Formats: sequence, structure tokens, C-alpha cells
Amino acid sequence: DLLVGLGAEFLDRPDDGLEKDFATRRSPDPADGKGMSRFVQLEGRLTLTGANADRRIRVRDSHLASVAAALAHELVVVRKLGPLAADAEVGKALAPYTIDAVGRQAGLPDGILKELADELAAAPGKALVVAGGSAAASASGPALELAAILLNVTVGAFEAGLVDETAAVEPPSG
Repeated sequence: DLLVGLGAEFLDRPDDGLEKDFATRRSPDPADGKGMSRFVQLEGRLTLTGANADRRIRVRDSHLASVAAALAHELVVVRKLGPLAADAEVGKALAPYTIDAVGRQAGLPDGILKELADELAAAPGKALVVAGGSAAASASGPALELAAILLNVTVGAFEAGLVDETAAVEPPSG
């Protein structure tokens, strides 16, 4: 199992109730016998959630949406993964977000995003991408959330039942 956080601060928010599920999946000897999940967190400032990650990649909040789009570009457009790989409109929307260009723009070490894309591609139906935190509250928040949904569609998180659609927050009306 792979969990990728895009600024998500779910351990800093006890009211959300995600700590127990996270802790269960992080146990080296879980009761379900599935093994310990891997957690990669991309975030600007260090959070409790990021401190608990197997790998923490520092990315400014202002770059998180483009980094998420670059991961989607790599998986959907370049590697042709997921149900939207043949969708020309999706390809056109993701075209500006090549993984190398976005990585350079965000000041990330060469290859770090491709490594993460490799991990996501290798975990179909066993990977989940979560977005949130201060980055989701910024002007680019809707783009970040949309990119996270696109990544989850691509890696089969919805079909595998890893996403609780009933827990989704209703968007503001108007």
C-alpha cells in the first residue's frame, strides 16, 4: 500500500478521525496481514503528518498543485495509465505540466518526482493520494484537489474502495 500526501495534514486534525486507520496501516505487523504501508508526504512546512512520513519531500504550497499535475501528466499522458489516458482533453489540460519542467520550477532534486510516479504506477488499486492543509486553502487549492482526484482515478483508488466518497465535503454553492 502507498499513501501520498499533498500538503495533507490529517494527523494534525484529530476531529477527522483518520489517525486510527493510519496507525493500523502503519503497523509493521497489522492484524489484516497486508504489511506496512509506505507514506510519502509533499509539503511546505513541517507538520506532524509529514514528520510521520517514510519520505518527506519539501515543496512550497504554491507549487503543490503543479507538482500534483506533473505526477498526473507523467502517469496519464506519458505512461498512458488509467481510464483517462485516451482522453484528448485531459492530455491537453496536463500538457504544460511535464515532470522535469515542474520539478525544476519547484526546485526539486532531479528525478524525485519520477521516482514517486514509479511508486504510484507500481501500486494500482493499492495507492491513495490525499490533498489538503494550508495548500488546499490557497488560491490554487481547487486545482490541487482536482489533481489529487485525477491521480486517484488513475491509480484505481476509487475502484479499490480506498476513497470514502460519502465523507467528501460538499462544495460551496453559488
